[in-house]
Amino acid sequence: MNILKIKNEKPVKYSESRLKRDNPNVSFPSELNAAVLADFDCYIYTIDAKPEYNPVLQNLNSVFERRADEWFQMFEVVDFHTDVAKMRLCDSITSDRWQTEQGGVEWLDENSDLWRIATDSNGQQKMTSVLAMLNADPSSTGYASWKMEKKVTVVSIEEDEDGNDFELIEEIWQSSFRQNSLQDWNQMVTLVGTHIQNCFLAEKNALAKAEAGDLGVTFQSEFVLL
Repeated sequence: MNILKIKNEKPVKYSESRLKRDNPNVSFPSELNAAVLADFDCYIYTIDAKPEYNPVLQNLNSVFERRADEWFQMFEVVDFHTDVAKMRLCDSITSDRWQTEQGGVEWLDENSDLWRIATDSNGQQKMTSVLAMLNADPSSTGYASWKMEKKVTVVSIEEDEDGNDFELIEEIWQSSFRQNSLQDWNQMVTLVGTHIQNCFLAEKNALAKAEAGDLGVTFQSEFVLL
């Protein structure tokens, strides 16, 4: 039950437990109702749905409003001060760059199989080690078999609400070993390098626009331009 109390002519959040604590000598019924609450300047309120807003640039302030003798908690969208919004936007851009950089990159091989190459810090370090090894000895096959994620289609039998079976077809990433040639490694390393370079370039471009006052820019809006 959502309860508010009128204090100093203003509605504030309250609770059933607080009401009983503040009135230890009162014997309350097991279930409070509007009539009992009104004796203590307390009222039940309904919470409105939250409006859409940009959490980077805006905040939601909750306020109470009375409509036709009923109380509601509504939400006002409030813009952050320009300097605060700019700082938060820059932090968001950098955070989004890191997530995209670390999130992997997709590679379509010569067999039209789609693979996801790890680009997190550990993955980058491993690929750098492989590249150094291959440059030292191009004939080496020590890293030919490599565990990667492959996009596969899986079919499962599910049951609908009427008890009838149906096929559920999904595409998922599944760990699989792949035999990689030196040419494959060159392609993958180049792809990862380009991905990381584009992430930092998009961050740089987005930050420059944000500092110039463009609060509509995002990391993703710059990344898709590359």
